[in-house]
Order: sequence, then structure tokens, then C-alpha cells
Amino acid sequence: MLSVLTRSPTPIDVIEAPTAMSGPTAPGDLAQALTRLKTAHVDAIIIARGGGARSDLAAWDSPIVAQVIAHCPIPVLTALGHANDRTDADLVAHSSYETPSAAAAAIVAQAEASVATERAAAAEELAQFKLDRSRRRALWAVAEAVVAVLLLVLVLLL
Repeated sequence: MLSVLTRSPTPIDVIEAPTAMSGPTAPGDLAQALTRLKTAHVDAIIIARGGGARSDLAAWDSPIVAQVIAHCPIPVLTALGHANDRTDADLVAHSSYETPSAAAAAIVAQAEASVATERAAAAEELAQFKLDRSRRRALWAVAEAVVAVLLLVLVLLL
């Protein structure tokens, strides 16, 4: 997952929040880690955990973890367990992916789309500026012509 993010042509800052992923303390630890990430001003959160026994994914079916994910104002992407595993966390997440690499690829695609949108907006703004400048120049040329005509009329009247 990290290699997909670091190979992105668009720079992506990664903040890791290591936490227990299974065991009796995992639900509370996971909820705390998600809360810390919410205050870190991140754009998205990927929760990734490799496969294993179905019982190792019990923390991802806990109500506290599902509630924190469901109420998170930041998009949470999950990639938990094996491709055929589904947890409550997957169901309430913004998006769920079969592999951590697929979740990372979605983040990269979003970052690239955002950069493309920003570039298009900047290009549009520059084009508008150039158009406005051309209009100002044209208006100035018209004003100069009007002044020249008025001067000519004044000369002819005198």
C-alpha cells in the first residue's frame, strides 16, 4: 500500500497511526487511532489489514469501531482481511476494497483528479485574465480613438 502511495506522480503525504488490529483491546485502540487521525487534518483514511482467521477480524465488527467510522467526517476506506471477508467496518466505510493496494490506488486516482481539476481551474483563470486584459486594451484603444476624434473636431471648429 505504501509503495503505491509513494510511487504516485502526485505527492501524497502519509500519516501512519499504528494500532492493535486484533485482540481484546483492538476496538478501543482502533477508535482512538481514528479519532487522532480526524484531528490530524487528513483528506482520507485507509484502514488496511491483511487476511487471517475470521476471528482475527472481530474488532472490525465491534459497534464502537463501526460508529467511529460511520460518523467520521473524513472518507474512510477499508481493505480488511481476504477478498471475500466483509466486516461491519467495510459496510459503514466510505468505500471498501479487496486489497490495501486497491485502496491506495483509489487515493492516488483521487489525488491525480484533484490536481487535474486545480490545473484546469488555473488555466481557466489565466484564460479569463488574458481575455479581460484584451478587453481592457481594446477599450483603451477605443478611448484613444474617441479622444483623437474629439481633438480633431475641436481643431476643425477653431
